[in-house]
Amino acid sequence: MTRPQAHVSKGTTAAFVEWLNTFDSISQPVTSLADLSDGIVLFEILAEIDAQWFKQIRSADVGDNWVYRYNNLKKVYKLICRFYDDVLGHPNVEDAISLNLTVIAQDGDEVELVRLCQLVLAIAVQCEKNQTYIAKIQRLSQKSQHSLMLSIEQVMTQLSTSDGKPRSPMAKPISIPPDTADLDKANRQLIEDNAQLRFRFDELEMEKEELKQRLKDMEDAVAQAQQTGKSDFIMRTEIDHLKQDILRSEDKRQESEIVIENQANTIADLRKKLAEMQERADEADRLKDQLEEYRHASEKLQKTENVINKYKKKLEESADLRRQLSNLEEVNRDLLERNQQIEEEYRKLSSFKSNMDTYKEKVTLLEAANAELSQTKARLEHELQHAADQVIVMEETKAKSSEQMQTLMDRLREYEIGDEDQDTQLASQVLSETDPEKLVARIKQLERRNQELQASSDRFTEIERERQELDQKVQRLSRDMDAIRGTTDPTMASASTEQLRLLILDLRRDLERQRENADTTLSGQNANLYKQVVHLQEQQHVLQQKLQKTREFIKEQDRLIRHLQEQQQPDLAQQLASEKRKVHDLLQHSRREQHLMMSAWYDLSQRLARETSQQHLLALRRTHKEKVSWLGQQRKIVVDGRLRV
Repeated sequence: MTRPQAHVSKGTTAAFVEWLNTFDSISQPVTSLADLSDGIVLFEILAEIDAQWFKQIRSADVGDNWVYRYNNLKKVYKLICRFYDDVLGHPNVEDAISLNLTVIAQDGDEVELVRLCQLVLAIAVQCEKNQTYIAKIQRLSQKSQHSLMLSIEQVMTQLSTSDGKPRSPMAKPISIPPDTADLDKANRQLIEDNAQLRFRFDELEMEKEELKQRLKDMEDAVAQAQQTGKSDFIMRTEIDHLKQDILRSEDKRQESEIVIENQANTIADLRKKLAEMQERADEADRLKDQLEEYRHASEKLQKTENVINKYKKKLEESADLRRQLSNLEEVNRDLLERNQQIEEEYRKLSSFKSNMDTYKEKVTLLEAANAELSQTKARLEHELQHAADQVIVMEETKAKSSEQMQTLMDRLREYEIGDEDQDTQLASQVLSETDPEKLVARIKQLERRNQELQASSDRFTEIERERQELDQKVQRLSRDMDAIRGTTDPTMASASTEQLRLLILDLRRDLERQRENADTTLSGQNANLYKQVVHLQEQQHVLQQKLQKTREFIKEQDRLIRHLQEQQQPDLAQQLASEKRKVHDLLQHSRREQHLMMSAWYDLSQRLARETSQQHLLALRRTHKEKVSWLGQQRKIVVDGRLRV
């Protein structure tokens, strides 16, 4: 048996997919060879190729179970093989190209699917409408055309190789009982014996014809000898011997004809029995398929039982989950109580918060008043410092002015004391100096000195007035400072302000800290509690749904198992018992037929031996008696008549 390559190239699969999509009758486009694993698309394509031959495949099984796909593929394969045998004249397709339909139905094997598509492609290019499908192939890409042509050549080579082999009735891979095989062997042996007997019969016929020709020649020679009057006794003796040979050949021919007729009847009976055994073998194949289906059903039931056991375990686990759920519900109740306590504390903190807001407003007002007092204090301190600086400057100015005034007074007294001496000196100088230019310069100098003295006098007056104004201003500032000091004690004010500020800062820090702690704690606890509650509710809901679905599924599976057990177990037991009885009866019947055939063959051989010996004895007796055989009588009459003539 020729098998294709173990692997299929992507180009070949792509070419077949492209070719399959050229058919208009497919219900859905083919994207990969795995879409052909259910056989539906192949049904549709074959129906388009030859609707009359493949019309019975319209009622195809559809389902997710691989057994349905296997049945569809089996129908397709059988119809393809019959089409090759009856229409295309290739009887040994199953021997040339055997397919593993189980692998296709279960796994969608690409190698087996390509081989099946090759058979369909060969049908398309050899059918009556092959020109249409060849034109469709020619419209494909060059690569696809090359792959499809290689596939067609491969299939035709395999078919031509397998056609040279003799077709055996046992080529079908089915389980046939041993007695049927023996009967088939005996049938083949009888066919060979029949062929040998026919060959022997043909030889005897030829020998008979030769003897007849020789007899005719001898009769012609005897007639010619009688006409010439020279008859020979030896010739007559030879003629008698030849007549006896012809008689014996005739007897043998009759015996062979009887044997051939008996053997032909036996062969016909054996063929009938072989046909019956073939029908029984087909029935055994069908029963085997049913047994396979029942085995798959049993496996499915076993899987269902395993699933039920698994769900029972899940139910046991769900009991643990229920216990955990009860524990979580208790934890949830505790958390709810804790949440209520926290909410009460939060309400208390809210009331405390309103008080804190009041305190905060008061502190804010105190801070504002404190800020105003601080600003007033800073302003007054600045003014006091400025006034003190001005007093210091005024005192320094006063001291300088006093010193300058004293200096001027001293100089004035000196001028007053030294006027007379100066006048005398001046007069003497005037007298001594006779140069008028020097006198003019001296006069101008004296005038400038007089002006400076007057300016110094005016400056002293002005400084004195400024000093008086500064004294008045200092006195006024002193009165203001005394008034301020009388109204507010700076040390006490600064101390109370500092205390208030520190108290406000402490209160604010405590308030912020408590608020942050309370908000953080409450928000965190509330968020955690809310998340836990939501998570527990979701878990509870999911577990309840799973528990409900599990209970429903277990009830459904229990009901289904009970129903299947009630229906299938008696049917399976009865069918198995019936099939066992049928097989047992078939074996017994085959053994009885074998014994009967053996005894019939033995009786037939004994009877043939007896009849053969009796016929030989009768032939010997007829040779010694005259006028016993009609042929001998006729021959005697002819010879005697010729001798008389």
